[in-house]
Amino acid sequence: MVNDTIVVMVSIGNRSHLTDHAFPRLSKWASKHGYNSILLKKAYNPLDRAPHFNKLQVHKLIPGFNR
Repeated sequence: MVNDTIVVMVSIGNRSHLTDHAFPRLSKWASKHGYNSILLKKAYNPLDRAPHFNKLQVHKLIPGFNR
């Protein structure tokens, strides 16, 4: 179950002042618990919804994860 779990951080646009610090910490935490992690920097939602909606599209973008 752990291997098919992914932690997603969505940070659309030029937000490196945040992600340069936050994502490495998130990634380290995920790895410590046996999870995968990904940083979404590009909007993937086709309906032009709020950026957090992108997390709901992960199952389409990266198949093979159940949680």
